[in-house]
Amino acid sequence: MSVVAHDEAQSLKERIFAAAITVFAEHGLSGAR
Repeated sequence: MSVVAHDEAQSLKERIFAAAITVFAEHGLSGAR
């Protein structure tokens, strides 16, 4: 169960991280221009 929980937590962390990068990139590009 610990392995599954770790995988789920890692997957969630990666999704949030990817979403944050996308939002940051969009706002960063629009803000710079």
